[in-house]
Amino acid sequence: MAQHYCLAVRFSLLSLEPMASLDALLPATLPSSDSRPAAPASTVPAASVGPAAKPFLILLAKPITPEEKAIFAEFGRCVTWSAKLMNVPFATLDAFDYMFCPMDLKEMRLMLGRTDLAAYNVVTYCSFLQKAEDFVEQLQCVTLTSIPKHAVNTDDFNTMLLNEKLVSPSQVRSAIKWVFKCLKN
Repeated sequence: MAQHYCLAVRFSLLSLEPMASLDALLPATLPSSDSRPAAPASTVPAASVGPAAKPFLILLAKPITPEEKAIFAEFGRCVTWSAKLMNVPFATLDAFDYMFCPMDLKEMRLMLGRTDLAAYNVVTYCSFLQKAEDFVEQLQCVTLTSIPKHAVNTDDFNTMLLNEKLVSPSQVRSAIKWVFKCLKN
């Protein structure tokens, strides 16, 4: 290990003259970089945690195109539910990140009624008019009218799925909602 020598210099207006060496003030051996205390371990685990770590049930109220399925496939394992899986609980299926669930099938709606949805992130993919469907209110799920296409990574994609898009303010919509609210009362 190299020893460090420091020489203090006293500045005066007329000259620079060295002061006594600081060797007496420094310890004989300096601590090496190996003996430094280790930095605390990161408290954030490498894998995703929270709601995005749960598998997604994508409830399809409108058809999904192969291009949209390919977007999901970029970020995880995809499975499409079919009626032949009627009595098979979701938890016993092969591991998946995204399961496409066609809501036009009666068997699918029965399976959703029997399943504890707390273990899944439930997202409905529907048209703008279908946002008012009863099953959306019953399941209290996130509603998407388009699939996010510009995600940076899997966590970003999952976050976009879990958060509905913010809509721009509209005076016409506000007025219509106010009229309907008055009519209800």
